[in-house]
Amino acid sequence: MAACQEYMHDDADEYRSCIDAIAHEIPRGRKHTAARLLGHYYYAWVGANSSARLSLPGAQAAARVYLREFRVLQRKLGVDDKTLCKAVEGDCGQRVGVIEKMEREKGR
Repeated sequence: MAACQEYMHDDADEYRSCIDAIAHEIPRGRKHTAARLLGHYYYAWVGANSSARLSLPGAQAAARVYLREFRVLQRKLGVDDKTLCKAVEGDCGQRVGVIEKMEREKGR
């Protein structure tokens, strides 16, 4: 995922391509596959959301994609927001607030 950071604030399409390529390489059917994918997509969402705050074209769409991806896995694994948020350094209260706001906006 760190390999994708070079694209994070420059090119949302390249960022998505990089994130998706790495996700594709994560071995399926293993004991921790879902947990690895959850961490991967959560990290991807954090990066895309950061770029969206800087108004990078396409970043908001990428953030929505990765929000959807990690939420499905998060529910499947029963991981709460507070626990997941600790996986990436930063302001967890603010981050959870952004997630909730994005989910409310999706429902409009």
